[in-house]
Amino acid sequence: MPDGFIGYPNFTFSNPVPVVPSNQYFFDVVVQSGDLWAIVDYNTYNYTGGVAYAGGTAFPTVDLWFREGIIGTVPEPSSVCLGLAEAGALVWFLRRRAVRARG
Repeated sequence: MPDGFIGYPNFTFSNPVPVVPSNQYFFDVVVQSGDLWAIVDYNTYNYTGGVAYAGGTAFPTVDLWFREGIIGTVPEPSSVCLGLAEAGALVWFLRRRAVRARG
C-alpha cells in the first residue's frame, strides 16, 4: 500500500487458497518499507471464530471485516455448458413456434 493509504485493502492470491471449516487462519501483515500502519476500523462483526490479533496479542472480543470468494473476475462457463444452454433455448423456441403454428 502506498504511504498515506486510507481505505480497505484487498489481499488477493494468484491461486485459490484451500481452507477447512472450523480451522483458524490469519494474515500476518508486515510493513516492508514506508510508513507504519494501523488498523482503525475494527469492531465486533460476529464473524464466527473471528479473533483480531495485534502485535501477536489476541483480542477475542474483536474481529475484523472479512469476506471470501472470487473478487473482480467471474469464471466463464465451459463450451459444453454454453452449447447445452443454446440447444435448450433452440428446442424451446422451436416448440413454441410449432404450438403457435397449430393454434
